[in-house]
Amino acid sequence: MVYPLTKDYHSRNWYEGSLAYPTAGNDEPSPRRVTVRNCYIHQVFDGLMLGGFEDSDAHHNVFEHCYDNHVELETWTRAGRMRNIRFHHNLLLSCPGGPISHQEPNHLEGPHYVYRNVVVGYDEHGLDPWVIIKSKCYGKGRGFYYYHNLFLVRSAEPYWNEKHWPQEWLKTFTFKNNVFIFTKDLKRPTGPRGTEGYFKAAANVVVAPGRANKAILDALLRNGGKHFGSVDKLRFRNADTLDFRLQPGSPLIDAGVKIPGFNDNARGTPDIGPFEAGDDAGPGWPRPRKTVFNAADPDAVTGRKSPPKIVLPVRVPEPASR
Repeated sequence: MVYPLTKDYHSRNWYEGSLAYPTAGNDEPSPRRVTVRNCYIHQVFDGLMLGGFEDSDAHHNVFEHCYDNHVELETWTRAGRMRNIRFHHNLLLSCPGGPISHQEPNHLEGPHYVYRNVVVGYDEHGLDPWVIIKSKCYGKGRGFYYYHNLFLVRSAEPYWNEKHWPQEWLKTFTFKNNVFIFTKDLKRPTGPRGTEGYFKAAANVVVAPGRANKAILDALLRNGGKHFGSVDKLRFRNADTLDFRLQPGSPLIDAGVKIPGFNDNARGTPDIGPFEAGDDAGPGWPRPRKTVFNAADPDAVTGRKSPPKIVLPVRVPEPASR
């Protein structure tokens, strides 16, 4: 199955660009209380370095064709601690590397909350990430929580792991109420066998043909998870156009677990995935229907208008040498 990106995300109502902070090796403390929203980030190396901030979040953004990673919940500064970061209600499209990255092993503290995002890793051009979560964050992790996300890739590892890494870092990860769709192959991370069950998991759904790499599949399916051989079984509205809202009769309805503070508004038992049944995401998802803050005209920000004419000063001829 091929998922062409049929929607037009180049709307003039989006901002375009990237945000990164600061220079590697810097000893300055990270800025706090930063929000990145309503942005269109396209063909940018490493997309958004949200980990350069603390007590901050990014939501209702679109990332497309960003190189290496779409978003980095990390920083390469000596003083950065990457505390209390939230990444939610974003759409990530066509990533050739790892869509989401936490890979600063020495002083990454967290917690990080990644929830209600849609990640479509590949497109008709053949882009396909080798891993979903580019993780390398052993050390001081206070927790990395993935709730109610949908990941759609062709063939990938769910997270990055290497045999020579300390394996305790996996115990800081929690996956609940997520949908993992592997249209070709769920690959096993290359870490030591027997470590697949270190992370916490509950009520995840995995779509993968067959049950290859059974250890990692079973680890993701612990505590009420379900395995399906075809994405059609999930009864999305129209996966071909990235409409992952649930139709009546979907096995994702009322199949999740309660997560205080993250699905309190669910009617009864929470659903699995980013959308509750009956919710209308709106035609401009993930952009909100109404702008909730005053913003400058996008053309003025992106420079699409002609730049102001610069009048150079008239050059005064130098006096002749005597």
